Amino acid sequence: MVIPTPSGYTCSTECNTGGDIAGIVESTGPDVYEFQRGQPVAAFHIMQNPHGSYAEYAIAPQHTVFPLPPSISFEETSTIPLAAMISAFALKNLNLPSVFTPAPPNTRTLVLIYGGSTTVGAFAIKIAKQANIRPIIAIAGKGCGSCAISGRMWSLATVLGMW
Repeated sequence: MVIPTPSGYTCSTECNTGGDIAGIVESTGPDVYEFQRGQPVAAFHIMQNPHGSYAEYAIAPQHTVFPLPPSISFEETSTIPLAAMISAFALKNLNLPSVFTPAPPNTRTLVLIYGGSTTVGAFAIKIAKQANIRPIIAIAGKGCGSCAISGRMWSLATVLGMW
């Protein structure tokens, strides 16, 4: 049986569309040594494939799995994988430095993050900081509290004029 979705994608009954995963490792593949049974983890499941997150058990590629610190709940963690992955891919597609190959100190690499108060925007800001990208210009609404955090409220024209 094939089930059409509102976006036009189709998914068979064997498919489970959930992407963000948070839970406890039940078992691992034969070549997985980094994670053990009983360990709290989060991961990203490849969409439109069997064994997604909208189920009691889910399967994720090892490269998308990361361990959880004891201070974070499964509910909080389940919001991380997709937002973090989208942010990382967006910065990579702009050919910007990454956390693995950060920009050299005192290098100026401007990035403008529109929607800095969103989950994806917040991750993009964190990743850009770790990649030593400076300056980071984030645009967000007045109600989000970002101006109070940075202590600065400038127009975009002012900021670009400083550049």
